[in-house]
Amino acid sequence: MTLPAIILWDSSTKWEDSKRRLLFMAEGFEGRTTEWLQQLDHTPLFERVVVFKYVPEKQSRLTELLKEILPRTKSEPRLIDFHRFDPSRSELELAALLDGLLRDIDEVVIDISVMSKMLIMMLVFLLKDFPMDLRIIYTEPADYAPTRDAYEANKANLENALCLPTFGVHQVVRTPALSSAVMQRSPSLVIAFMSFNEQLIRALLSSINPSRLLMINGRPPRLKWREEATLFIHRNVVDEFAQDNELDAERHLKRTTSTLDYRETFDLLVKEFLENCYYNRIIVAPTGSKLQALAAGLFKICAPEVHVEYPTPESFFIEGYSSKKIAGIHHVCFPGFARFLKEVAESKGLNG
Repeated sequence: MTLPAIILWDSSTKWEDSKRRLLFMAEGFEGRTTEWLQQLDHTPLFERVVVFKYVPEKQSRLTELLKEILPRTKSEPRLIDFHRFDPSRSELELAALLDGLLRDIDEVVIDISVMSKMLIMMLVFLLKDFPMDLRIIYTEPADYAPTRDAYEANKANLENALCLPTFGVHQVVRTPALSSAVMQRSPSLVIAFMSFNEQLIRALLSSINPSRLLMINGRPPRLKWREEATLFIHRNVVDEFAQDNELDAERHLKRTTSTLDYRETFDLLVKEFLENCYYNRIIVAPTGSKLQALAAGLFKICAPEVHVEYPTPESFFIEGYSSKKIAGIHHVCFPGFARFLKEVAESKGLNG
């Protein structure tokens, strides 16, 4: 059984009038925060809307976002704090509210465009037992920090570069729902994703001290130079764990997945899990793209033995984080989410 493909959103899409919908969104500092909403008619498509506010707050477009939401919902939007440095608090609050929020709901829509990767995983996982349809929306910017010119100009001294999308690490966080005590006495194997912030992986290694580290590099469908750049940034980590991170003849990491087609990441996580789960405690760190984080969330549902740890960035490069120009709006729909994921897990030989 295969996962559905992610496809381009068609602004002329007709919504089924009979469906009752719940929308989850996050405040953001990027222009794409409201891009998808602006494609929708000014009609009350949603029974309820939940907006996550980041704590501590970054630069926010909350006022702008609420202005776009109000004509499209039948009720006042509910604001929930997402504590980036203590996501367990947010997880507990959301879990307590979820039954009421999902009452009589046929479809949940999540716009992950400006969501924290930990929030994406947490939210998707908390929905795992509910029977409604699930639709994921992702607005892709035409470009994002660093630009190629900025990267090349700072390549020799990236540790001090001010053009990278995130800076430093506050701490490594986890939540009760995304944690697992399975095989705690076994050697730890970490699966993590490359980014432009190598300190995320360094913090993770310091916190866990794993026996093995499997790195996954992101392969953007556009901006292909970024795959080579992220490997260069992590070259020392790859060398330290060379046995688990084989390079091809062109010195590219063999273990790569699309940053957009989440199915590649899901299938690779399943493969690595099945090959290694009998002798290792598997830990996943969603340090790559947002759609790779979605794949990791779906994988955690199908393989509940997996433990999730996330090194939270200390701060963000606000100005120019992503371009105002949009490459495309994408979406993917999971019909009957709980049942569908159970069937996927069974077809893959997992325990979900």
